[in-house]
Amino acid sequence: MSAAAAEAGGGGRTSAAASGRSAATSMADAATILERCDDLAALSSQPERLERVYLSPEHAAANELVAQWMREAALSTWQDPAGNQCGRREGNTEDLPALVLGSHIDTVPDAGRYDGMLGVLIAIQVANRLRDTPLPFALEVVAFGDEEGTRFGPSPALGMRRGGTSTTSAASPCVKRSSTSGLTRPDFRVPSVGRNRWLGTSKCTSSKGHSSRMPIAGSAS
Repeated sequence: MSAAAAEAGGGGRTSAAASGRSAATSMADAATILERCDDLAALSSQPERLERVYLSPEHAAANELVAQWMREAALSTWQDPAGNQCGRREGNTEDLPALVLGSHIDTVPDAGRYDGMLGVLIAIQVANRLRDTPLPFALEVVAFGDEEGTRFGPSPALGMRRGGTSTTSAASPCVKRSSTSGLTRPDFRVPSVGRNRWLGTSKCTSSKGHSSRMPIAGSAS
């Protein structure tokens, strides 16, 4: 066998080995994502079906669990004032515009365990894959708290204007809308889990100097 043929054969074996490692990593990532979907599905207000509405104790617990996974993927984490769970890693320099990935973790009654949650967990796994890869932009992952609108109807909580500041009056019909329990958004005392507080300063940022701030009812105390 010529030296050129031997070199070509060695290159083929190296490529096949790399492809095999990539496939194994992808399968491991998929298994992690599905296992975490099961973990989130266990955080339900109903024992026989999945139901996790906005600003419920189950939502607070889900945010804490998602934040833990974000930190394991080398993201810095925080909750914005609307209860959205956020994670971020900087790019090659700080304060670069961000690529934002994610979905929601609230549910409708009798929900499927992949609706919304799968998008959040895939985004976290993407961040984990890229943790050692230099990026020319920041990477953010967001687990939105109120996409479904099950508890109050359509909500401003999902509509965070990441290019500027979003504000909503406390008198807004959207903020005052009653939940299924007859309470309105300002009536709620938002739960917390451990040291993880719902209220705080928003860091959600897509470009330098542009932060998203939204009101939320109640107190975390």
